[in-house]
Amino acid sequence: MGHDEDKKYFNARVGMRPGRDISAAQAELDRISADSNPNKVEGTGDIVLNVPAAKSKKNPKVIVLGVLLILAIVAVVVSIILTKGNLFKNNSEDAIGSSNLSIIFDEKAYLPYEDQSSGLFGFYDPEKNEKVIDAKYNRADRFYGEYASVSYEKAGVLVSAIIDKKGNVKVEQDADIEDNPSYDVDRNLWYINRSVYDNTMKKITPDGVRSTYIGNGYFYNINVEEVKEETTEVSGEDQIIKPNTSTAGSSDGSAAAAGTSKKVGDAYITDKDQNKKYECKGACSAYTVKAGDDVYVVVKNWGEPAKVINANTSEEIYTAANTAAIEFIDDGVLKEGKTYLVIENGAISKSEKYVSKQVSDSISNAGDYTVLACDSGNVRIVDASNNEVIGCEYYNAVELSSNAYKYMFEKKKIKPVILVKDNKAVLYDLANKKEVVELPAGEYATYENNLLVYVETNDGKEKVCSVNLTEDPCKDLNNMSVDFFDNYAVAEKVNGGTVYYNMNLKEFGA
Repeated sequence: MGHDEDKKYFNARVGMRPGRDISAAQAELDRISADSNPNKVEGTGDIVLNVPAAKSKKNPKVIVLGVLLILAIVAVVVSIILTKGNLFKNNSEDAIGSSNLSIIFDEKAYLPYEDQSSGLFGFYDPEKNEKVIDAKYNRADRFYGEYASVSYEKAGVLVSAIIDKKGNVKVEQDADIEDNPSYDVDRNLWYINRSVYDNTMKKITPDGVRSTYIGNGYFYNINVEEVKEETTEVSGEDQIIKPNTSTAGSSDGSAAAAGTSKKVGDAYITDKDQNKKYECKGACSAYTVKAGDDVYVVVKNWGEPAKVINANTSEEIYTAANTAAIEFIDDGVLKEGKTYLVIENGAISKSEKYVSKQVSDSISNAGDYTVLACDSGNVRIVDASNNEVIGCEYYNAVELSSNAYKYMFEKKKIKPVILVKDNKAVLYDLANKKEVVELPAGEYATYENNLLVYVETNDGKEKVCSVNLTEDPCKDLNNMSVDFFDNYAVAEKVNGGTVYYNMNLKEFGA
């Protein structure tokens, strides 16, 4: 989730603040039940067409045309409903399994502030600089869409929960789950009680199952059942008799509630409709790899060789030679030891060499442009066809995170990179080959899911700047230390007090 310093790209003074220790999102939980349509529309009425009153003699052509028109309208309505209901649809921002840029980079998102007198947290509307929820939480994360993760004391116990924009509790975390509820920015899902909810807070995994999304519409699952401990009297004392199962806590790390044990079943792999594709003996590890139109699951039972399974047919197409893991390399390519395993047409061939197709060396991992070194020590930029876009006049090119780059292109129609010279820096639009915003020259740091950047200028000043095409793109920090979170920043004054900045550099909470 948002308060994760490990996601910074360059070296900046970033530290975790007390009271903001947000647990990292659990391991990619995600499973879709067959009836999980957050936009389900119940049929409550008929489609009515405004047509002239019928005459005594009916015209067959008119009737046929009317029927065809009704059928066409119904088809359009059904198509819209089905499109909205497809939680895995790739071209939808609401798709499960991909980032929702409108939620991550929402300038109206309510952001947390700390009340200096109580040390508790509440929420501000940063664009209006208005307090919208009073400070009453021991921990608070920013709002993602309509919901936020918080913690508060309840009957002397610290409880974690999801609240809405009015402060109403929507889902409360079970006491035996240690992980805080969190929003997965990469998959557009909420993780609560190790169950999965969509961004409308509709639960999309069944009860009694701990599920992990392993990519490409497939899930790793474990059934977990709470079992009451039976007691019997022996020599005047109560003796606990535990069921004949694995009951000493849970294999997923959660503690059992008092007087109960956790009965954990075998792990298994399912598709998005919960069709079982493979069953492990006890726990196992699993991930998916796509080869063409097919998906394969790499599974490994503890102490056994890894296997590659055709996810559609459940057929085992490959078993490793020993108990070493099989690594993911690229779509359709795995690696066992020093040997590459290439998946084609449902079979595996071996190769000692492989040239990667990944675009990790390109700017913001977008695959459009690449930074190359010049003989002078400066940098130049070429496009995917190796045509030079920027010559050797800049000594540094600073990338935004992948999601920030996508947002700027989709919403602002520019492909951004920060170019730095000795005397100035610019936000440059690679798509239209022009300077967009002038920035101060210096050393830059950019952060995951953030349009704010840190810069230490060549004359030794520290600034926070926005690349969101704001009128005044930078603010002096004046020796304040600064933390960067998901699309906002928090600066601590030397003599006490806090300054908060949203994605447009608007100060709030003061």
